Amino acid sequence: MEFDKGLQVPDSLKEHYKGYYPSQDIITLPRAAVIYSFNNHNILKLLYGQAQKRPGVSVIADDVSDIARAEKNTYSEAEFIETYEINYFSFISRKFSFNLSLYLNNLKNLLVERNEIVDDILRAWWTNTGYMRTKGLELSIKSILLEDFVINFSGTYQYSKDISFNTNGSYSPELLLNMKLHYNLNDQYILSLIGYYTASMKAYFDTKPIFDDNGNPTGKYIGRTSDDVPAYTTFDFNFRWQAEYLKNFYLNANITNLFDTQILYPTFPRNNAWADKGTLGYGRQFYFTLGYKF
Repeated sequence: MEFDKGLQVPDSLKEHYKGYYPSQDIITLPRAAVIYSFNNHNILKLLYGQAQKRPGVSVIADDVSDIARAEKNTYSEAEFIETYEINYFSFISRKFSFNLSLYLNNLKNLLVERNEIVDDILRAWWTNTGYMRTKGLELSIKSILLEDFVINFSGTYQYSKDISFNTNGSYSPELLLNMKLHYNLNDQYILSLIGYYTASMKAYFDTKPIFDDNGNPTGKYIGRTSDDVPAYTTFDFNFRWQAEYLKNFYLNANITNLFDTQILYPTFPRNNAWADKGTLGYGRQFYFTLGYKF
């Protein structure tokens, strides 16, 4: 395996590792569901599932390097998530339905970068000590107000906490809202307006410890690498035209971020030094498609 951390460097300076992912055991990931139908219009589900993610190439490269192996004397393991969910679906009529979910996610064995000063040298390695928990509620509603006018709404409220460091989760907005208005003027013209709301988000939480003047750990961490990024609301507009006499031709025009709203995303470890207020998202964009259906 060859790993250069994404940098354009000469071959002579690249780091070369030989090795393989050490865990070759059979993995069992249980999933279960209990479904109860009250009638043809109301369904209740109880769900449970597990999943895991093996370490990425950068972590494996650190694992097989001599310095990291000497310090932690073990290989990184897979990250793990388990989900509990209660779901209720109601099809009240042909023109109205809704879906409600309550869920709990436990993310365990998460990879966290650890640092320690040994003989006046800062050593860094990965450990499977991260633990996060997310509690959430998700609601989606579909309503057909008129034969050609449809409204879809969905919203998610969740609270994510980093149990390992007793702080709120990074990159995790507490509230997400999505609304779509879909209107068929006739067989030729279709209009859509989609609105998105994303609540504020916290930046990366740096777990590097802070040391005193004598090189002893203070029990504190560097913490957030920047301020929270603010909430934002954006709209997308879509127009579709179907040719009346050329049935197979269509034209689609799409405008994203219709009102050119400023979007900021939280910083992450590799850009927090210069993007301390967040990373800018895309402004207004136009997309046109001329197509032919066979």
